[in-house]
Amino acid sequence: MSQCAISLRISPPHSAFVISIAFYFVVWLLAPLQYSYGGTGMAPVYVAFCVLVFFGALVIGFGSMRARGSAIAIDVIKANRLAMALAFMGGGGFVLKMLERVLLRGGGQLGTDFVENRGLLIEGGSGSLAFAGSLLGAVLVLLPIVVFALQAAGERGWKLRIMLLLSLAYPLSDLLLMGSRSALVGFLGTTLVAAVLFRRVRLTWAGLVSLSVFAIAVTWIMGYVFWLRTAQAGVDPVASMYQSGYSTFVPIRDDTAAELMQTGASGLGSLKYAVVHSSQYLTHGLYELFYAIEGGYGGETRGLQTFYIPSKIVVDGIMGVEIEPIISQGQARPGVFTTLLGPIYYDYGIYGCVLACVLFGWGCGRISRNAASRSGVWIFLHVVVLGLLLFASVMNLFVASSGQYLLLATIAVFVLMRVERFRAFETIAMQPSNPRREPK
Repeated sequence: MSQCAISLRISPPHSAFVISIAFYFVVWLLAPLQYSYGGTGMAPVYVAFCVLVFFGALVIGFGSMRARGSAIAIDVIKANRLAMALAFMGGGGFVLKMLERVLLRGGGQLGTDFVENRGLLIEGGSGSLAFAGSLLGAVLVLLPIVVFALQAAGERGWKLRIMLLLSLAYPLSDLLLMGSRSALVGFLGTTLVAAVLFRRVRLTWAGLVSLSVFAIAVTWIMGYVFWLRTAQAGVDPVASMYQSGYSTFVPIRDDTAAELMQTGASGLGSLKYAVVHSSQYLTHGLYELFYAIEGGYGGETRGLQTFYIPSKIVVDGIMGVEIEPIISQGQARPGVFTTLLGPIYYDYGIYGCVLACVLFGWGCGRISRNAASRSGVWIFLHVVVLGLLLFASVMNLFVASSGQYLLLATIAVFVLMRVERFRAFETIAMQPSNPRREPK
């Protein structure tokens, strides 16, 4: 069978935004942390106002409070062709990225020390080669979308499983080389959204248990990586929960720290450490945003974060002016997260941030609306937007270099799917009443 029609439930982007906020408050209530914020009440009020504005813009852009039903025709032959094209593009880009980093930047001297590797990789870079490798490598993050679509169409086999494993190469490389986790976070978000969209994750007891085990494993890995990073930097990992940038406003509770001092990283102690670190990782951004607003840092970076990759090309590459020092100097505390709103506030100030929330929210909502009502190529952008919005209460992945490379790669795939040979998805119907029902 060369074609298969499946029904989809296009979730509104504001649902991902609400999930992110709800998850934040659950972690905030349960985390063994001491929260400290000594500012006035104006910063929280301003943030709440921006959140409402952004939420309203998402709803207006999507045109509905509820999910939209849609049906797409999957051309299995073209979808397989598209999957192979993405695998070769992404695999080639990943190899190019690793060669540029390991040989040109690292001089073949990269090891298992995250601190030393970061020092080698931050310096230099080969410009266009680094850009091409990162852009093409980010295509691997999109590969699960096509794989899940093929599985929904009834395709099975070892080739699809290998492609899923291949897609992990891009985010894991940053994790293993530098201990950087933002690429992995973006990958997990987009993959989860794609799995739900094509019903590869079901809310059964077995599915919930599997997701819980996976969440525990990811939490432990992130905590273990941070333990290694702090130990390699010569800092006691438990003491870092009082001293690190993440802990300024959300330090560990004294009783929990005493328990970790006794147990160390052995046994359940390693999991407890991972839970505490993940809690700091997830909750500190809101307090950092309050601090930045109280300090009046708005408008200092003048769009350099929003358009980070284009700025690197024009300002850094062509004009010869490094943008990283400008960005660092314009931030209240560099190296920490400030939720989705932080970089927008730093770029456009207290009034520009509100306008940017309107435009950005409407654009995200419109993308998801197009995924339900127009050509199936919009599905890729819809999945990426929702995947990145899942972490809106923690960080702005849209301005992170990994997130911007992913967005550029998505646009490249969007253009590729305009070519008849790779036009694997076509929207064929709207089903507002029962989106899960197969079209006749």
